[in-house]
Amino acid sequence: MKVDLLTAARGAAAGTFLAVPAALANVVLSAQDADDRSAVLSIVTLLVLLLGFVLAGFAAGRLATFERARHGTAAALIVFVLIEVIAVLGRLDRGDGVSLGSILFTGLLAAAAGAAGGTLGARRPVTPSEP
Repeated sequence: MKVDLLTAARGAAAGTFLAVPAALANVVLSAQDADDRSAVLSIVTLLVLLLGFVLAGFAAGRLATFERARHGTAAALIVFVLIEVIAVLGRLDRGDGVSLGSILFTGLLAAAAGAAGGTLGARRPVTPSEP
């Protein structure tokens, strides 16, 4: 039940390259009037955000030497915290309320995507480091 925080942080760093720009784009699109184009683009940003969670898990799973899915989950949850800070600040800036259900659902998606990414990252054989 132990997680190497450095491995999780490195995985999270990889996932942030996709997730943070997607979250910022989502905040901008959410502030616009609801039309078909912005709705489609919001869905695209959410899919890219989900890919960011998977990438964080994948990178952590590749780096971990044990319990790779758990490391992937931890990395994705680190990214989730960063993304939620951006999302909550965007909602507060627009004057919208903060939905606890939405935050919990996104956290659950992040954990599942990170575990899936960690499992995908575990598909390589573990090679012992050479002195």
